Amino acid sequence: MYSPPYNRIEDRAELLAFMRANSFAVLVTRALHASHLPVLVRETENELILDMHMARANAQWQDFLGDEALVVFSGPHAYVSPRWYEEKERVPTWNYAAVHAYGVPKVIQDRNAKHASQRRLVAALDPQWLPRFDALRRKYVDSMLDGIVNFEIAVTRLETRWKLSQNRGRREQELIAAELQQSADCAARSLAELMRAHLAGGGAGLGRHGDRRGENPPDARFSRRSKAAKGARRGAASQRKEIQPDARSGGLLAAQRDRLGGAAAGAARAPEDGRDPAEGATARNSSWSGERSPPTSRWCARRRRPGNCPSCRCSSGR
Repeated sequence: MYSPPYNRIEDRAELLAFMRANSFAVLVTRALHASHLPVLVRETENELILDMHMARANAQWQDFLGDEALVVFSGPHAYVSPRWYEEKERVPTWNYAAVHAYGVPKVIQDRNAKHASQRRLVAALDPQWLPRFDALRRKYVDSMLDGIVNFEIAVTRLETRWKLSQNRGRREQELIAAELQQSADCAARSLAELMRAHLAGGGAGLGRHGDRRGENPPDARFSRRSKAAKGARRGAASQRKEIQPDARSGGLLAAQRDRLGGAAAGAARAPEDGRDPAEGATARNSSWSGERSPPTSRWCARRRRPGNCPSCRCSSGR
């Protein structure tokens, strides 16, 4: 799952609480077979186990064959309108929280183990009914167990994404949470609570132009793209030096310089725009992006990037 570092959650207790609160998950196996199933999340001394079952008539369990499977836990989600921002140059997006768990499904054949698995599920979901479950005739319970396939997955890795507008400043995150709280949709209100809990924990987000504000985890995306942009500018500059003036082909040389300048400027604009990459390449390359295209003939000395800087209005030449 694509997830920028500032959207990831590392706290194990928070992850387990989320998975248990959203335990009706999607199991995806090879051949793109998917089933919506209840999941019991439990911990052993050394492992995180997902107890699951499906109807025996569901052919998906025959796809296991020792291959890795994916279990998707989806939390609250909601549309975020650009009307909710103070700045006009914003586009729509969608906030959500999700956990992807990976592991190899193992079918449970032992009848006592199957009964124990179902009893744990009842105890977790409906503890008041547990005494009546225990009082059921074993012959009846066994007939029910014959109609399902129990299996467990030992989790080998977890992927997380809490997309809560962390690429925006704290003020904008608070505005979004306030709007979601007023929604008639219970999922939107739950998302607002999740955003506020995240803000209370110190996640202030990224401000405009990618300025770091608050206590955000480092994002390698910025440093990698910055290095790429610098390399592109140096490469374009070295190629310009090789172009010699020629009166007979002045138009061609000018066009070549324009192309080189455009490539360097495009690479330089890639990092630190403060927007979520999940909003799409279209937003980055069209009027939706809300970005000003800086002239390639200027260099901002303060922010070390081409163009008239929107924050300091620097117009120093280079």
